[in-house]
Amino acid sequence: MAGLDLDQFVDDAGAQLCLKHAGVQRGRCRYGERCHRSHAPPSAASLPGLRIRAEARAAAQAAAAAHVANTARRRELPDWLGARRRQVVFDASGPPLERLRRACAAFLGVFEEGGLERLHVAEPDAAAVPLCPTLISAHKRAGRTLPRSWKDARQRQDKQLKKLRATPAWRAYVDAYVEFVGTVIAPLCGGGEGRVVAQCPPTLRIAMPAKKATIGVHRDADYAGHDCAEINFWVPLTAVSGPRALRVESAPDLGDFRPVDLDVGQGLRFDGYNCRHYTVPNDSGETRVSFDFRVVPGSLWRGKTGGAKMGDYPVRSIGGD
Repeated sequence: MAGLDLDQFVDDAGAQLCLKHAGVQRGRCRYGERCHRSHAPPSAASLPGLRIRAEARAAAQAAAAAHVANTARRRELPDWLGARRRQVVFDASGPPLERLRRACAAFLGVFEEGGLERLHVAEPDAAAVPLCPTLISAHKRAGRTLPRSWKDARQRQDKQLKKLRATPAWRAYVDAYVEFVGTVIAPLCGGGEGRVVAQCPPTLRIAMPAKKATIGVHRDADYAGHDCAEINFWVPLTAVSGPRALRVESAPDLGDFRPVDLDVGQGLRFDGYNCRHYTVPNDSGETRVSFDFRVVPGSLWRGKTGGAKMGDYPVRSIGGD
Protein backbone atom coordinates (compact mmCIF):
# COMPACT_ATOMS: atom_id res chain seq x y z
CA MET A 1 0.00 0.00 0.00
CA ALA A 2 1.81 3.08 -1.31
CA GLY A 3 2.67 5.80 1.14
CA LEU A 4 1.87 3.68 4.20
CA ASP A 5 3.37 4.95 7.46
CA LEU A 6 4.64 1.74 9.04
CA ASP A 7 5.48 3.45 12.32
CA GLN A 8 1.83 4.07 13.20
CA PHE A 9 0.99 0.35 13.47
CA VAL A 10 2.61 -1.13 16.58
CA ASP A 11 1.92 -3.60 19.37
CA ASP A 12 1.72 -2.72 23.06
CA ALA A 13 5.50 -2.93 23.34
CA GLY A 14 5.98 -0.41 20.54
CA ALA A 15 7.22 -2.95 17.96
CA GLN A 16 6.07 -2.53 14.37
CA LEU A 17 3.29 -4.87 13.33
CA CYS A 18 3.50 -7.30 10.46
CA LEU A 19 1.01 -5.71 8.08
CA LYS A 20 0.09 -8.99 6.42
CA HIS A 21 -0.60 -10.64 9.74
CA ALA A 22 -2.64 -7.57 10.79
CA GLY A 23 -4.68 -7.80 7.58
CA VAL A 24 -3.61 -4.44 6.16
CA GLN A 25 -1.70 -5.89 3.22
CA ARG A 26 -3.04 -8.72 1.11
CA GLY A 27 -1.73 -12.25 1.49
CA ARG A 28 -0.34 -14.16 4.45
CA CYS A 29 2.96 -13.68 6.21
CA ARG A 30 5.28 -16.49 5.09
CA TYR A 31 7.71 -16.17 7.98
CA GLY A 32 5.57 -16.85 11.02
CA GLU A 33 7.65 -16.72 14.21
CA ARG A 34 10.73 -15.80 12.12
CA CYS A 35 9.07 -12.55 10.94
CA HIS A 36 11.10 -9.48 11.91
CA ARG A 37 7.84 -7.61 12.65
CA SER A 38 5.46 -8.31 15.51
CA HIS A 39 2.55 -10.76 15.28
CA ALA A 40 1.22 -9.65 18.67
CA PRO A 41 -2.16 -7.92 19.05
CA PRO A 42 -2.09 -4.28 17.92
CA SER A 43 -1.98 -1.50 20.45
CA ALA A 44 -5.17 0.40 21.22
CA ALA A 45 -3.74 3.47 19.46
CA SER A 46 -3.21 1.44 16.27
CA LEU A 47 -6.74 0.05 16.07
CA PRO A 48 -8.46 3.10 14.45
CA GLY A 49 -5.84 3.30 11.70
CA LEU A 50 -5.99 -0.43 11.07
CA ARG A 51 -9.76 -0.25 10.84
CA ILE A 52 -9.60 2.59 8.31
CA ARG A 53 -7.05 0.69 6.21
CA ALA A 54 -9.17 -2.48 6.31
CA GLU A 55 -12.32 -0.59 5.28
CA ALA A 56 -10.48 1.15 2.44
CA ARG A 57 -9.13 -2.15 1.19
CA ALA A 58 -12.56 -3.78 1.37
CA ALA A 59 -14.10 -0.86 -0.54
CA ALA A 60 -11.41 -1.09 -3.22
CA GLN A 61 -11.99 -4.83 -3.56
CA ALA A 62 -15.75 -4.31 -3.83
CA ALA A 63 -15.28 -1.61 -6.49
CA ALA A 64 -12.94 -3.87 -8.47
CA ALA A 65 -15.41 -6.76 -8.28
CA ALA A 66 -18.28 -4.54 -9.38
CA HIS A 67 -16.20 -3.20 -12.26
CA VAL A 68 -15.45 -6.77 -13.40
CA ALA A 69 -19.12 -7.72 -13.09
CA ASN A 70 -20.26 -4.69 -15.07
CA THR A 71 -17.59 -5.31 -17.71
CA ALA A 72 -18.87 -8.86 -18.11
CA ARG A 73 -22.35 -7.50 -18.75
CA ARG A 74 -21.17 -5.01 -21.36
CA ARG A 75 -22.49 -5.37 -24.86
CA GLU A 76 -21.69 -3.85 -28.21
CA LEU A 77 -22.94 -0.28 -28.29
CA PRO A 78 -23.74 1.86 -31.35
CA ASP A 79 -21.21 4.44 -32.49
CA TRP A 80 -23.70 7.29 -32.05
CA LEU A 81 -23.84 6.75 -28.28
CA GLY A 82 -20.26 7.97 -27.89
CA ALA A 83 -21.21 11.33 -29.37
CA ARG A 84 -24.36 11.51 -27.26
CA ARG A 85 -22.48 11.21 -24.00
CA ARG A 86 -19.55 13.38 -24.91
CA GLN A 87 -19.05 16.03 -22.23
CA VAL A 88 -21.02 19.18 -23.01
CA VAL A 89 -22.62 22.09 -21.15
CA PHE A 90 -26.22 22.57 -22.31
CA ASP A 91 -29.08 25.00 -21.83
CA ALA A 92 -31.34 23.59 -19.11
CA SER A 93 -33.43 26.73 -18.57
CA GLY A 94 -37.18 26.89 -18.93
CA PRO A 95 -40.41 26.43 -16.96
CA PRO A 96 -39.75 22.77 -15.96
CA LEU A 97 -36.42 23.63 -14.31
CA GLU A 98 -37.88 26.70 -12.62
CA ARG A 99 -40.78 24.64 -11.24
CA LEU A 100 -38.33 21.97 -10.11
CA ARG A 101 -36.20 24.58 -8.35
CA ARG A 102 -39.20 26.17 -6.61
CA ALA A 103 -40.52 22.79 -5.45
CA CYS A 104 -37.09 21.80 -4.12
CA ALA A 105 -36.82 25.09 -2.23
CA ALA A 106 -40.28 24.49 -0.75
CA PHE A 107 -39.55 21.04 0.73
CA LEU A 108 -36.19 22.33 2.00
CA GLY A 109 -38.00 25.15 3.80
CA VAL A 110 -36.59 27.99 1.67
CA PHE A 111 -39.06 30.75 0.87
CA GLU A 112 -36.90 33.63 -0.33
CA GLU A 113 -34.79 34.22 -3.44
CA GLY A 114 -31.21 33.16 -2.91
CA GLY A 115 -32.15 31.06 0.09
CA LEU A 116 -30.73 27.82 -1.31
CA GLU A 117 -27.21 29.26 -1.22
CA ARG A 118 -27.73 30.17 2.44
CA LEU A 119 -29.11 26.86 3.74
CA HIS A 120 -26.09 26.56 6.02
CA VAL A 121 -26.79 29.86 7.82
CA ALA A 122 -29.59 28.57 10.06
CA GLU A 123 -28.50 26.37 12.96
CA PRO A 124 -30.37 23.05 13.37
CA ASP A 125 -33.58 23.65 15.32
CA ALA A 126 -34.70 20.76 17.52
CA ALA A 127 -38.35 21.74 17.03
CA ALA A 128 -38.15 21.91 13.22
CA VAL A 129 -36.90 18.56 11.92
CA PRO A 130 -36.43 18.55 8.11
CA LEU A 131 -38.36 15.95 6.16
CA CYS A 132 -35.50 15.73 3.65
CA PRO A 133 -32.77 13.32 4.90
CA THR A 134 -30.29 14.90 2.46
CA LEU A 135 -30.60 18.22 4.30
CA ILE A 136 -29.99 16.56 7.66
CA SER A 137 -26.92 14.77 6.29
CA ALA A 138 -25.63 18.04 4.81
CA HIS A 139 -25.68 19.65 8.27
CA LYS A 140 -23.89 16.61 9.67
CA ARG A 141 -21.14 16.76 7.02
CA ALA A 142 -20.76 20.49 7.73
CA GLY A 143 -19.75 19.61 11.29
CA ARG A 144 -22.95 20.75 12.97
CA THR A 145 -24.05 19.21 16.26
CA LEU A 146 -27.43 17.70 15.48
CA PRO A 147 -30.26 17.83 18.03
CA ARG A 148 -31.53 14.48 19.25
CA SER A 149 -34.71 14.91 17.18
CA TRP A 150 -32.59 15.27 14.02
CA LYS A 151 -30.48 12.24 14.91
CA ASP A 152 -33.61 10.17 15.44
CA ALA A 153 -34.97 11.29 12.07
CA ARG A 154 -31.67 10.39 10.42
CA GLN A 155 -31.89 6.89 11.86
CA ARG A 156 -35.43 6.39 10.56
CA GLN A 157 -34.69 7.71 7.10
CA ASP A 158 -37.26 5.52 5.35
CA LYS A 159 -40.05 6.99 7.46
CA GLN A 160 -38.82 10.53 6.76
CA LEU A 161 -38.73 9.84 3.03
CA LYS A 162 -42.26 8.48 3.10
CA LYS A 163 -43.46 11.70 4.77
CA LEU A 164 -41.49 13.84 2.31
CA ARG A 165 -42.88 12.02 -0.71
CA ALA A 166 -46.44 12.62 0.50
CA THR A 167 -46.01 16.41 0.36
CA PRO A 168 -47.32 18.55 -2.52
CA ALA A 169 -43.85 20.06 -2.94
CA TRP A 170 -42.27 16.65 -3.53
CA ARG A 171 -44.95 15.64 -6.02
CA ALA A 172 -44.44 18.95 -7.86
CA TYR A 173 -40.69 18.30 -7.84
CA VAL A 174 -41.05 14.87 -9.45
CA ASP A 175 -43.65 16.07 -11.97
CA ALA A 176 -41.37 18.93 -13.01
CA TYR A 177 -38.42 16.54 -13.24
CA VAL A 178 -40.32 14.15 -15.52
CA GLU A 179 -41.28 17.07 -17.77
CA PHE A 180 -37.69 18.33 -17.69
CA VAL A 181 -36.33 14.96 -18.78
CA GLY A 182 -38.95 14.59 -21.51
CA THR A 183 -38.48 18.05 -23.02
CA VAL A 184 -34.84 18.97 -22.30
CA ILE A 185 -32.90 15.76 -21.70
CA ALA A 186 -34.42 13.23 -24.12
CA PRO A 187 -33.39 15.24 -27.22
CA LEU A 188 -29.79 15.18 -25.96
CA CYS A 189 -29.72 11.38 -25.77
CA GLY A 190 -30.49 10.18 -29.30
CA GLY A 191 -31.88 6.76 -30.11
CA GLY A 192 -34.42 7.97 -32.65
CA GLU A 193 -37.58 7.24 -30.69
CA GLY A 194 -37.66 10.14 -28.23
CA ARG A 195 -38.02 7.78 -25.27
CA VAL A 196 -35.49 7.40 -22.49
CA VAL A 197 -35.29 5.29 -19.36
CA ALA A 198 -34.25 7.68 -16.62
CA GLN A 199 -33.39 7.50 -12.95
CA CYS A 200 -36.44 8.77 -11.10
CA PRO A 201 -36.34 10.60 -8.76
CA PRO A 202 -32.97 12.25 -9.36
CA THR A 203 -30.28 12.33 -6.69
CA LEU A 204 -30.40 15.56 -4.71
CA ARG A 205 -27.03 16.89 -3.49
CA ILE A 206 -26.59 19.54 -0.81
CA ALA A 207 -23.00 20.61 -0.14
CA MET A 208 -22.69 23.13 2.67
CA PRO A 209 -19.35 24.74 3.51
CA ALA A 210 -17.49 21.80 5.02
CA LYS A 211 -14.13 20.09 5.37
CA LYS A 212 -15.36 16.95 3.63
CA ALA A 213 -16.37 16.44 0.01
CA THR A 214 -19.73 14.90 -0.92
CA ILE A 215 -18.50 12.70 -3.79
CA GLY A 216 -15.26 10.69 -3.87
CA VAL A 217 -13.34 9.83 -7.04
CA HIS A 218 -15.25 7.14 -8.93
CA ARG A 219 -16.90 6.10 -12.15
CA ASP A 220 -20.35 4.49 -12.19
CA ALA A 221 -18.89 1.30 -13.68
CA ASP A 222 -17.28 0.76 -10.26
CA TYR A 223 -20.69 -0.05 -8.82
CA ALA A 224 -22.84 -3.08 -9.52
CA GLY A 225 -26.05 -2.83 -11.51
CA HIS A 226 -25.25 0.16 -13.71
CA ASP A 227 -25.95 -0.02 -17.44
CA CYS A 228 -23.01 0.44 -19.82
CA ALA A 229 -25.26 2.61 -22.06
CA GLU A 230 -25.91 5.20 -19.34
CA ILE A 231 -25.53 8.92 -19.98
CA ASN A 232 -24.96 11.11 -16.90
CA PHE A 233 -26.43 14.55 -16.25
CA TRP A 234 -25.65 17.07 -13.51
CA VAL A 235 -27.82 20.17 -13.06
CA PRO A 236 -27.17 22.79 -10.36
CA LEU A 237 -29.98 24.72 -8.67
CA THR A 238 -27.39 27.25 -7.46
CA ALA A 239 -24.50 28.70 -9.44
CA VAL A 240 -21.40 26.50 -9.10
CA SER A 241 -17.73 27.25 -9.63
CA GLY A 242 -14.36 26.37 -8.11
CA PRO A 243 -14.82 24.31 -4.94
CA ARG A 244 -18.58 24.02 -5.53
CA ALA A 245 -18.19 22.49 -9.01
CA LEU A 246 -18.03 18.87 -10.12
CA ARG A 247 -14.64 17.72 -11.42
CA VAL A 248 -14.70 15.37 -14.41
CA GLU A 249 -12.05 13.87 -16.67
CA SER A 250 -12.74 14.40 -20.37
CA ALA A 251 -12.01 10.80 -21.38
CA PRO A 252 -11.66 7.53 -19.44
CA ASP A 253 -8.46 7.38 -17.36
CA LEU A 254 -7.10 10.60 -18.92
CA GLY A 255 -6.85 12.23 -15.49
CA ASP A 256 -7.37 15.78 -16.80
CA PHE A 257 -9.84 16.67 -14.05
CA ARG A 258 -11.19 20.20 -14.11
CA PRO A 259 -14.07 21.92 -12.32
CA VAL A 260 -17.08 22.56 -14.55
CA ASP A 261 -18.45 26.00 -13.71
CA LEU A 262 -22.19 26.39 -14.35
CA ASP A 263 -24.85 29.03 -13.83
CA VAL A 264 -28.42 28.24 -12.84
CA GLY A 265 -30.12 27.28 -16.10
CA GLN A 266 -27.16 25.26 -17.36
CA GLY A 267 -26.48 21.54 -17.11
CA LEU A 268 -23.63 19.13 -17.74
CA ARG A 269 -23.88 15.97 -19.84
CA PHE A 270 -20.97 13.53 -19.47
CA ASP A 271 -19.94 9.89 -19.59
CA GLY A 272 -20.02 9.15 -15.89
CA TYR A 273 -20.10 5.41 -16.49
CA ASN A 274 -16.56 5.41 -17.88
CA CYS A 275 -15.07 8.76 -16.83
CA ARG A 276 -14.03 9.43 -13.23
CA HIS A 277 -15.56 12.35 -11.38
CA TYR A 278 -15.57 13.81 -7.87
CA THR A 279 -16.02 16.93 -5.76
CA VAL A 280 -13.71 18.73 -3.34
CA PRO A 281 -14.60 20.21 0.07
CA ASN A 282 -16.80 23.27 -0.38
CA ASP A 283 -14.92 26.16 1.22
CA SER A 284 -16.73 28.85 -0.79
CA GLY A 285 -18.93 30.09 2.05
CA GLU A 286 -22.12 29.22 0.12
CA THR A 287 -24.21 26.07 -0.11
CA ARG A 288 -24.35 24.16 -3.38
CA VAL A 289 -27.65 22.50 -4.28
CA SER A 290 -27.78 20.31 -7.37
CA PHE A 291 -29.32 17.14 -8.72
CA ASP A 292 -27.88 14.42 -10.92
CA PHE A 293 -29.27 11.42 -12.71
CA ARG A 294 -28.60 8.76 -15.31
CA VAL A 295 -30.43 8.09 -18.57
CA VAL A 296 -30.38 5.26 -21.11
CA PRO A 297 -31.80 5.90 -24.60
CA GLY A 298 -34.98 3.86 -24.98
CA SER A 299 -33.64 1.86 -27.92
CA LEU A 300 -30.71 0.63 -25.81
CA TRP A 301 -32.63 -0.30 -22.66
CA ARG A 302 -32.89 -4.03 -22.14
CA GLY A 303 -35.83 -5.52 -20.29
CA LYS A 304 -38.73 -3.97 -18.43
CA THR A 305 -38.69 -0.77 -16.40
CA GLY A 306 -41.12 -1.80 -13.66
CA GLY A 307 -39.04 -2.40 -10.53
CA ALA A 308 -35.79 -2.05 -12.48
CA LYS A 309 -32.83 -0.01 -11.27
CA MET A 310 -29.60 1.60 -12.42
CA GLY A 311 -27.30 0.75 -9.58
CA ASP A 312 -29.37 1.64 -6.51
CA TYR A 313 -31.63 4.06 -8.37
CA PRO A 314 -35.20 3.29 -9.52
CA VAL A 315 -36.00 4.11 -13.14
CA ARG A 316 -38.94 5.32 -15.20
CA SER A 317 -39.67 5.35 -18.92
CA ILE A 318 -40.16 8.95 -20.08
CA GLY A 319 -41.10 10.42 -23.45
CA GLY A 320 -41.81 8.80 -26.80
CA ASP A 321 -45.18 8.05 -28.35
